Amino acid sequence: MAGKDELIITRTFNASKKDLFNAWTNPDLLKKWWGPEGFSCPVARIDLKVGGKYVYCMRGEIGDFKGKDFWSGGEYKKIDAPNKLIISDYFCDKNGNKTDPTAHGLDKNFPKESLVTITFTEKNGKTTLKTSYKLPKSKAARESIKKSRMDEGWNSSLNKLQKLVENKTKNFKMKEFVIKRTFNTDKKTLWQAFTNEKYMRQWWGPKEVDVIHSEMNLKVGGKYHYCMQNYNGERNWGRMVFKEICKPDKLVFINSFSNEKGELTRAPFPGPWPLEMLTTMTFTEKNGKTTVNISWIPINNTKEEYNVFDKGRDGMVTGWTGSLDRLDKCIKNFQKKRGDRC
Repeated sequence: MAGKDELIITRTFNASKKDLFNAWTNPDLLKKWWGPEGFSCPVARIDLKVGGKYVYCMRGEIGDFKGKDFWSGGEYKKIDAPNKLIISDYFCDKNGNKTDPTAHGLDKNFPKESLVTITFTEKNGKTTLKTSYKLPKSKAARESIKKSRMDEGWNSSLNKLQKLVENKTKNFKMKEFVIKRTFNTDKKTLWQAFTNEKYMRQWWGPKEVDVIHSEMNLKVGGKYHYCMQNYNGERNWGRMVFKEICKPDKLVFINSFSNEKGELTRAPFPGPWPLEMLTTMTFTEKNGKTTVNISWIPINNTKEEYNVFDKGRDGMVTGWTGSLDRLDKCIKNFQKKRGDRC
């Protein structure tokens, strides 16, 4: 809807304003919905403070735009959580430097920067989102905005946002994936195999995969960043963000795919696999043997993502079994050599 001085887009969601505000300001959640249908958001960097900047990447997944990246950014002008955001908005490069809209296929009259006001109003458990673009005075610039079909793009993005916030995990039951294995070793040795980057390099990942990058910062909030390469030379990056460390009894982390920089990314295979997996490992020793119990469950996911996870349990058994087989072999080698390798 275009007013005299604003382009206004509204949508009412069956969600709280807190959840909606979080979906706008949490980069891991924003990646799930930013961009029209047919586009993904592999990168979202947010410095949520007045004067802080944001940078998003919108990547085409189908048709003529497949594989093309469109970067946008801006600055936070006002933050009234969870009621209101005022931001500037412009095209940029991957480093957040402003670029001319013509470099992105728009005409010369398209505004180089816009002021956007986003409000969240909750009533009876539902929240109305109002996005207002301040229109330039130039008639040519207004025609350029109209020609860009910005409103259609926004409504398509909001369709994705609606699916995200209205299909939260609290609206349906989830069953975690659990696997366990008993190793003929003490708890201390097994703990080291899971928390030492040198040892993880030797067994982490399914069979026929080599870990070619292994870097760990073992502390709450720290990360394990790794890269697995298969026999075809294909590489997949991943990361763990540690949430709880109780040496040598319990390890809790959020596991996800990532890029070379350690930023959160979607899975490299078809289907909406959950972006983040909460992983809990417990270590129990008895009579010189140690059992590791591993539970895996999606977080911040939609029902559709959980359904993909739920249908993939056989594959999870295969993948985890292959990894634990490699770990068992690694431990046996260590016991034989009693050297620097597990």
